[in-house]
Amino acid sequence: MKKTLIASLVTLGMFSGASAYTVAFLNIGAADPTAVPILDNTGTPIAQGSGYVAAGTFSELPGGIDDVKANFNPFGDGNTAFSNGIGVPGFFDGTRSAAIPQGTVDAPVGQNVYLVIGDGSTLADSTDFVVFDPNLVFGTENAVGAGGLDININSDAVTPESVLWGTILTDVDTGLGVTFTEGLQIGGAVIPEPSTSLLAALAGLALVARRRR
Repeated sequence: MKKTLIASLVTLGMFSGASAYTVAFLNIGAADPTAVPILDNTGTPIAQGSGYVAAGTFSELPGGIDDVKANFNPFGDGNTAFSNGIGVPGFFDGTRSAAIPQGTVDAPVGQNVYLVIGDGSTLADSTDFVVFDPNLVFGTENAVGAGGLDININSDAVTPESVLWGTILTDVDTGLGVTFTEGLQIGGAVIPEPSTSLLAALAGLALVARRRR
């Protein structure tokens, strides 16, 4: 039910804007343990305004860090820093958009979409990554110029098959007053110690996460 609601809200957002194919991505759909925080290699949630996250394609699937940098092709335009409605670290709610008119057959149409998450301010500056495969394929806009994909990284979606690069953590406490079923870490597997409770902020994030222009 939650996934259906999120997808519906994203679709409404896409129809309300200018014509474009939009890939929306987030890692919190509800203020509960199903959200999946992103941690750096020290076990600290990536701060708002830092880090790198973008959707796109690979010319060749990566076998190492250098391959991620060399072979990843970000799709469209969009902010690449971690950002969400109320500034909670470890979580993002972003989009990338570009025109893919109906009838287009050239790339990226028909190619798999991946989400690349890095610890640097850019792809090139990142020293390590999480690469997530949502098992989705690029399509085209419809007859009225709308279309897109919704990537929701939740605990159900995080599997050894979907995480091509990075570390899956379990029972992650980032100090928000809730223990997340799973988290994703760039680099080694170090779970951070809890800090002050911010559960109310997390709940607020869930409410604004799907709000689109």
